[in-house]
Amino acid sequence: MRSQRHRKDSGQSGPNHSRLTVQAAQEGGSEHISAVGQRYAYSQNLPRVRTAGNQTLRDIAGEAREVIERSIEDPDISPIIIARTLGISVRTLHRSFSTSDESVMSLVRRRRLQRAHEDLVQSGDIAKVSEIAARWLFSDASHFIRNFKSIYGTTPAAYLRSLEDSRDS
Repeated sequence: MRSQRHRKDSGQSGPNHSRLTVQAAQEGGSEHISAVGQRYAYSQNLPRVRTAGNQTLRDIAGEAREVIERSIEDPDISPIIIARTLGISVRTLHRSFSTSDESVMSLVRRRRLQRAHEDLVQSGDIAKVSEIAARWLFSDASHFIRNFKSIYGTTPAAYLRSLEDSRDS
């Protein structure tokens, strides 16, 4: 009973899930992985473990990264949504990231932070930090500032000041 409940909660329907995944692959879904996804997956040196639809974990990780890039502004993006988009289980999605340095959601946060950084540099306005944090779906400005500092080594305001100083020199 518990395993049935677990399958039901995860959006899978047992054997039908695998059959549908294979069918989608045969109809041109997952077997036609983009060149960008393939190059990224192979460059990450992920293991070539076979999964449903003859995909490897490297292929899945590459496709997941593409889905994340396309959906980066979606506030509802999650491992469940990404897995459903790819026609795989959440467990398989997480396994595809298991040999990389970051989890699925760490990648989402990092990419959002990079986009926020680009917006901040482009605007050059310290007053827009809260607006940029909200645009890139950080819960609040302090959450954004903490994440920014962990990656860039300084607060957004100090970062902008240092950019201005380097331009003036």
